[in-house]
Amino acid sequence: MRSIINGDQKDMCHYCGRFFENTHKHHIFGGANRKHSEKYGLYVHLCPKHHNMSDNSVHFNKDIMDYYHKIGQRSFELWYEETNHCSAEESRRKFMEIFGRNYV
Repeated sequence: MRSIINGDQKDMCHYCGRFFENTHKHHIFGGANRKHSEKYGLYVHLCPKHHNMSDNSVHFNKDIMDYYHKIGQRSFELWYEETNHCSAEESRRKFMEIFGRNYV
């Protein structure tokens, strides 16, 4: 599935907005949830610096990681509500069922 994160482009760093020939695909929910991130389009493209090549990257900065967890959850919930014609509460329950916790 293509990314459902607003503003994601393959040739642009989602974090800094600069264009790059080669960006890294970052799955917002990793580990056991990586496959769910891919399935539901919960990933963004980041430049190497903001992905994993500096202390100010999503893999090494908790604030940036938390920022993307919140964006990911909110994006999933909006997408799920629209796709399944359900309430915000139902989409929140579905997110927590799949990803195991509430980030917002």
